[in-house]
Amino acid sequence: MGKNKEHSIVKKTAIYAVGTLSSNLLKVLILPIYAGYILPTDLGRFDYQNTIASFLAPIMFLAVWEGILRFGLNENNREKLTSLISTTVFFGLGATIFWAIILPFPYLRIFNTLPYVHLFIISLLLQPILSTLQIAVRGIKESKNYVISGIISTFVNVGLLIFLVVFLRLGLLGLLLSFLIGNLVNVLYLLFGSSLLKYISFKAIDKNLLKKLLKFSWPLIFNLVFVWFLGGYVMFYLGSFVGSDETGFFSFANKFASIVAMFGSVLGMATIEDTIITSENDNFIESFAKKNTEMFKMFLNVGILLLPVIGMYYFTLGNSAYQNTLIIVPFLLMASIFQAMATNVGNIMIVHQKTKAIAVASLLVGIFNAIFCFVGYHFLGLTGVCIAYLFASFLLFLFRYKMGQKIQNYNLKWRFIVVLAVIFIMLGLLIQFENVIINSILVLVTAVFEIFIYRHIILKILNRIIGRA
Repeated sequence: MGKNKEHSIVKKTAIYAVGTLSSNLLKVLILPIYAGYILPTDLGRFDYQNTIASFLAPIMFLAVWEGILRFGLNENNREKLTSLISTTVFFGLGATIFWAIILPFPYLRIFNTLPYVHLFIISLLLQPILSTLQIAVRGIKESKNYVISGIISTFVNVGLLIFLVVFLRLGLLGLLLSFLIGNLVNVLYLLFGSSLLKYISFKAIDKNLLKKLLKFSWPLIFNLVFVWFLGGYVMFYLGSFVGSDETGFFSFANKFASIVAMFGSVLGMATIEDTIITSENDNFIESFAKKNTEMFKMFLNVGILLLPVIGMYYFTLGNSAYQNTLIIVPFLLMASIFQAMATNVGNIMIVHQKTKAIAVASLLVGIFNAIFCFVGYHFLGLTGVCIAYLFASFLLFLFRYKMGQKIQNYNLKWRFIVVLAVIFIMLGLLIQFENVIINSILVLVTAVFEIFIYRHIILKILNRIIGRA
């Protein structure tokens, strides 16, 4: 049974990595556009609205898409899979129509001074549609089409960003249009570039299945909303109570943390599928602990490699308004690491359908984060908010780890994880000197260190390449 159920996490990770890395690395390369052509106020407004969209999306669709992977990955019956996809998609369609009628009234009243508010509303409505279709495509086991759609939409997004923001100097409007059109292209490809439409039939809607899906997903609404109180609340707090400039500064620095989040997303998509599929294996819990230990070490190694490179990048900013945000980058990087690991260790609760436990952990951390942000800004300004964000991210990981241990006892191997964390902290302090020589040495030393750590994997890859040549 173990062999039949065992899927290669390496293969899944590679598939998702191709799409996620190519898409997000391209976005990283356009950071100079943000620094040189987009005002902190505009960047703050844009990310503030996207934060609100992330908060509302699971509420609008009742997070019904969360059930697709849980009930679809192990389903090989075409008729049952069609019923699952159809029920979810048509529920989402009905929710979209409902919110398209209702949402503009409060939104226009609350954000009556926001430029291009109607485009922001359209973008908000598109987000849960995209999330549903993306997971539906993964549910029918077409991960490659999921990846391709992301790559295509990213190139459209970045291409339009360069054209509209750099050449036409449209600022916020260019930023919003490029994002909106990129997501629309993604939706269209998922519908017409995959075989998803073959699994969508009005006759296949199952009301009893919908009740089952909603019973599974409704606690995850709270989880997703409470998780928003971790990352999203920081943006909301800054945008609502501090100012658009500070929101823009946080958003810019957080672009570097999104590199770690990118790796977290790659592994997260692969590990949730792997965890569900291998959950009945005899050696499941030992394998689960080993994989999470290795992932924790990998995230820290990515952070160690990034810190001196980011320090060098800040020298190129000159007198940019974003120049002074380097101090908060290490806090945001480490926060992303803890959040990625919180997702991975939380997979064990998904397997056992303990979604209420996930929601409770997220609720507690969300409350703490809201309090910490207020206190942190009062004493240390934006840096204090980022320290609070890091602490809350750590708590989220700790709560989920401890709750998971109560479901199935396991332990991560902490010794090397702690060593890597200490190295990360030291590098975070050293790059603050903003010295070219120090940062150059750190880039070289960390590169050699990572090559040594992963020498066996590198040699294996090189031998395969040489063997095929």
